[in-house]
Amino acid sequence: ESGHLPSMQQLVQILDNEMKLNVHMDSIPHHRS
Repeated sequence: ESGHLPSMQQLVQILDNEMKLNVHMDSIPHHRS
C-alpha cells in the first residue's frame, strides 16, 4: 500500500483541518515573524 494516494475525501478533510489550524494561528496575534 506504499505510494497509495489518499482518497479525495481524506484530502478534503486534511485541507479543512489545515485551514482551521491556519485560521486559529492567525487569530493569535503573538509570534508574528
